[in-house]
Amino acid sequence: MLIEEHFAIKAPISKVWDFLLNAQALASCVPGCEGVEVVDENTYVTSIKVKVGPISARFKMRLTIVEREPPRRLLTTGKGEDSKMASSLVSKNEIKLNVISEKETDFYYRSDVSVLGTLGKFGEGIMRKKAKDVGEQFAQALKSKIEMEQ
Repeated sequence: MLIEEHFAIKAPISKVWDFLLNAQALASCVPGCEGVEVVDENTYVTSIKVKVGPISARFKMRLTIVEREPPRRLLTTGKGEDSKMASSLVSKNEIKLNVISEKETDFYYRSDVSVLGTLGKFGEGIMRKKAKDVGEQFAQALKSKIEMEQ
């Protein structure tokens, strides 16, 4: 399932880039994120709780930065499992930043997500709607937190 979002943030590109690399700050924007542990500069472990329809799951996720081109592009991968619900999640993510002006940055992200197991059995329409809702919540939280720091 492909998830894409595109929006403007009223902040310089360097500020947005720095925020993306601050694991604690970024985690605070992810709906359902229950904290993050920094393993090293490219690896993070977190727990994310998600509810889809009547089913709730808590994925223990390992996120890895696989490529970075400061301050314009970041590629990450994520793998997580919820053993209680017998579900797993794998994602490939790309973030691109572009300068709109000195004080505004264009933010684009794209995630290719595969959900397997119990949650994966839900129809793609339900999963896509949930992913879109989570993406919109993330975008709003990210914009709000970065712009408040101005």
